[in-house]
Amino acid sequence: MSALFAGLREERGSALVAAGVIAAACVLLGAAVVEVGQWLSHRRHVQVRADAAALSGGQMLAECFNLISNGGSLSESTVDADVENAAKDYGGITSNKNVQTSDQGAGEQSLMTFQGNKYPDQSGVTRDLQNECYKTDGTPNLMLDVKMAETGIPRFFSFSPLETVHGWARVELQQIQSLIPTLPFAIPDVRVRVAVTFVNNATGAALPNCPNGCVFQLTGPTQSNGLNVFGTNATIPQAAWPAANSLVGMRVGLGNNPGSCAAGVNPTTYTCFDDTSNNGLVALRSYATTAGTQANPVLQKVTPTTCSGTPFFSDFQTTTGSCSYGVTATVDWGNAGPPANANVRARVNGTNLTLARSGNTNIWISTNAVTLNTQQGPYPVTMSWCVGTCNNNNSFTDFNGGNPVQQIFSGSDSPILAASVLDANTADSSYSFLAGQAANLAVSVGLSNGVHLPTRCQNGTSGGSYSCASDPPVLLRNPIANAGNDSLTLAIDCGHSTLRDDIKFGCTQPFSINVPDICPDPANPNPPDCAPTRNGASVGQLTQGMNYRFTVNNDSTTCDPNNYPNYQPGELDPRAVTLIITDWNAFDSSGKTLIPVVTFATFYVTGWSGAPNSCTSGAGHPNEPSPPLPQQGGNAFVWGHYIADVNLGAIPNGTACLGPGQQPGVTPCAIALTR
Repeated sequence: MSALFAGLREERGSALVAAGVIAAACVLLGAAVVEVGQWLSHRRHVQVRADAAALSGGQMLAECFNLISNGGSLSESTVDADVENAAKDYGGITSNKNVQTSDQGAGEQSLMTFQGNKYPDQSGVTRDLQNECYKTDGTPNLMLDVKMAETGIPRFFSFSPLETVHGWARVELQQIQSLIPTLPFAIPDVRVRVAVTFVNNATGAALPNCPNGCVFQLTGPTQSNGLNVFGTNATIPQAAWPAANSLVGMRVGLGNNPGSCAAGVNPTTYTCFDDTSNNGLVALRSYATTAGTQANPVLQKVTPTTCSGTPFFSDFQTTTGSCSYGVTATVDWGNAGPPANANVRARVNGTNLTLARSGNTNIWISTNAVTLNTQQGPYPVTMSWCVGTCNNNNSFTDFNGGNPVQQIFSGSDSPILAASVLDANTADSSYSFLAGQAANLAVSVGLSNGVHLPTRCQNGTSGGSYSCASDPPVLLRNPIANAGNDSLTLAIDCGHSTLRDDIKFGCTQPFSINVPDICPDPANPNPPDCAPTRNGASVGQLTQGMNYRFTVNNDSTTCDPNNYPNYQPGELDPRAVTLIITDWNAFDSSGKTLIPVVTFATFYVTGWSGAPNSCTSGAGHPNEPSPPLPQQGGNAFVWGHYIADVNLGAIPNGTACLGPGQQPGVTPCAIALTR
């Protein structure tokens, strides 16, 4: 018995057993470590994909500010689909973007849900976070929530629970705190509202018996011939339209909420043009159809014509600072017509214009070529007639007692570069309307430069061949931003010593939003909210900088590809740039000044003056042809397309953006990854 117990106490071979147990445990532990490590790797990959999906979809939240309910063109469902499709693309659901090789094993499946209360592999998923733009109660949401699941991860042990990983990301639109612009250009914001007031052109008083003080709000802008055009149809009732031989002036108000521009109003929150006289920018003649006689002819329609095609012209339509003009008039001499030796003339700015009869009609057209200078304001037009030899003023008889019968306006001391008023019923462009009747007017006002909300065309054209009436290029740098004075050119000083280096290497100075819209800002914030202008056309520097910045390998020879209109917000593309948006009238002054930073916007550069030949000619050239350029300005323009005001590179301030109803159109928002 003692021998038996002695055998049981024998320790030889126990180390081998212990080693076997430890080895098995190490193998199991190693397998568990690998299993957990694989799970953690998949979880990290899925989180990266969820982040990429949220940030990409967040770029499309800019469309929330173009909803039909706010005067735009998109529905909530369309925007939601665009946002979620972009997220699926960059999250690797509908593409291979951001998908790792290790995420593509047999049996693995990637799932994604939006605005949901649970992960997509769980039951009972609902959109409890509601739509991306608006909640059901009508308040703004402006948020995208992305939840991902990857199932079917290979396991070492069939009983392992580590078969599924989850990723969760959320982005919100927040107000921008600061941003470093890409290029040294500041774009005037044409989201200014435009109104017109019809006044007595002699006194400046609003027409009596006209609703709302004869003030009409214009809509827009739309792009036309390089201008941002606002327009409306306005009806002046019969009781308000003045007696024959009167002139009605159209004055223009610009501002956030423009009202009357009649004499004596003296607005402080908007600007009126022309506020330096009683005149309007356009004059409309009231005339009667009373029959005349050879001894007493009656002047009816009077239509000034200028180089713009209307009685209003500006530096936008002329290269020399002056504009040719003429006068066409209708004179009734009775059934017998004018005497054979009848003469009609007009007088403008001290110069007489001889008018010749057109065939056997009552229409008389000026024959001598004369010019007027720009930026001079109103030029009254008077007219007279005589019969026989008319060699001096005493031989002529004045129409309307020598008082003005029409007006030409020489503009460009404001952002208004075009103005017209046609008969809304017939499109008649005589700028003359019958007395004793209501006048139905088609009003149009064209402003320079600025941002617009385009509707891109997917019509098969792209790059240098892109052609889309609803999405023309806009000027991003204009050497005649200030009415022919190239002192202010939409360029700013943003960190380097020259314009060339600001373009070549990009801005280095961050800027913040100028909330009070005052420069200089007494609060003196850091980063600054006022940008210093950089003066002068600097044609050579602009060309050198652009040819360096937007060519392959900065070789100034081969332009970077032009992916417009297929570019989407958030994609990495050297032609996608962030620029400052400033007040619509920030460049009205001359000399070096400070301009307020209203917000920021992303634009896509499609062309510039002085680009290499390979960029502008030949099949498949990348640069888009320029929009209609001002007649002055030389070879120093940059053009492109507005993309969005939601900027991935912006620093958010933690405060939610206001809703689309409070910030129509473009909004100063940044994408913030909040989860």
